[in-house]
Amino acid sequence: MSPKKITFHKRLPRIRATKREYDETVAKMAELGPFYHNIYLKGIQTTGVHDHPLPIWDKLHPHLPADIIDKKCLDIGCNSGFYSLILAKGGAEVLGIDNNQAGIDVVAQAEWLESEFQTGAKFEETSIMDLSASHKNTYDMVLCLGVYHHLPDTDSVLQKINQVMKKDAMLLFGSATNRYGPSEYYAEDSAEFANDPTCYRIATPEDILEDLADNGFTLIEEVWVDTSVFYGVFKKTKTTRKKTSRFTTEKIAEMVAAKKKVTKASKSSKKKSKK
Repeated sequence: MSPKKITFHKRLPRIRATKREYDETVAKMAELGPFYHNIYLKGIQTTGVHDHPLPIWDKLHPHLPADIIDKKCLDIGCNSGFYSLILAKGGAEVLGIDNNQAGIDVVAQAEWLESEFQTGAKFEETSIMDLSASHKNTYDMVLCLGVYHHLPDTDSVLQKINQVMKKDAMLLFGSATNRYGPSEYYAEDSAEFANDPTCYRIATPEDILEDLADNGFTLIEEVWVDTSVFYGVFKKTKTTRKKTSRFTTEKIAEMVAAKKKVTKASKSSKKKSKK
């Protein structure tokens, strides 16, 4: 018997819907929204707060292996789940992880979309740092897209990513960047950047590359979607060594506490507005 063959789809499938199904989908999107990823489902698009991820996907997927069937993939900061869903549709075994953001249950969004597209992707509300030791040397591919600039301590996270990847595994990485100026860090007031209390840094591509290299990753290909976001395909080339973080433990704890305070205030504000 010939091996199972799955076409690596460049798009999520279109799903037809009756008028009743369409209305139910509209109501569900309103209940779970807003969505970070704009995804078309049953004739309607999720109420996204950002552009559709397709332009990014169109730039990234040519750099992926032609055959991802049964490859184990980890999508860190999966958000509404677009990349997890499309990789799982291509035959990969995908785990998408994220923490709920500013009162938006992104994992619930991803799980609902999975119930509609039925790709086989799995989602979990957790962080890369909380994954158990059983994940060590597990993944053939890791996605870390739009996460780096939200991390108070990049070294600890990159070291953990290194640990869960197999030897020679692939890392798809993306971060907001300051391409034409110096790196800027928002340790004292993370709300400085675009009124985003979860943003801790906007680094130059050079600083990002140095950070990744120090933690065991080698750049294979740079992928520029626009001038403000750096994407790259990396390969795990060595086991990372323990490295001193740019911030002290006390400073990191202070930054995280400030972030939680802002997030709590945002949730409280949303609840009041719904009353």
